[in-house]
Amino acid sequence: MRDESIKKLIIQSTKELIKEKGDVTIKDIADYTHVNIAAVNYHFSSKNNLVQIVISDIMTEFKSDILTKVKSYDQDLVDLEVFLTEILSLTYNFIFTHKGVIKYLFLNLNHQKDSAAQLFEVFFQDNEFLNVVYDSLSRYTKTDNPKELLIKYLMIFSSFMMPLFIELFESKQTNYQIDMIHDKDYKDIFIKKLINLIKS
Repeated sequence: MRDESIKKLIIQSTKELIKEKGDVTIKDIADYTHVNIAAVNYHFSSKNNLVQIVISDIMTEFKSDILTKVKSYDQDLVDLEVFLTEILSLTYNFIFTHKGVIKYLFLNLNHQKDSAAQLFEVFFQDNEFLNVVYDSLSRYTKTDNPKELLIKYLMIFSSFMMPLFIELFESKQTNYQIDMIHDKDYKDIFIKKLINLIKS
């Protein structure tokens, strides 16, 4: 297998592993990919470099999905609630299909500084992404106040914190019932309440 193919396979395998586990070892990656540990180190120098690439790819794909959805709307025909429901549904679904990614970003003490920098870069330093989302929020909420728009933007992505709380509950082995968070009715209520806050 050629070097580039091996590299892509390692990245893809790490994506699958980190979605579920949050943090992975070089051995986990090598075993899952059916390559030796030396091959992983050869292509990426360290596990941290590999995981940073993978997290960046995952977050960029998510951002691209949101951007595509936002650009697909006819801004004169879609109302704020429809727009926000779609965006928040994308965010909510991403959270529960990438729980390990969120766990890694928020709970991995060894890499929190790098993770915070990645999140900032993905969601706060991309002019095209920010301009499109801000423009849509401005149209739908009928405000051009930068502080209000920032607050509304942060509300949309505040749901990233939910898996963190879930993980904390699970790690403490509490009796708190969290199964309902995965229920569709819960999701609908959560999104509706968040929309009401954003609209206010």
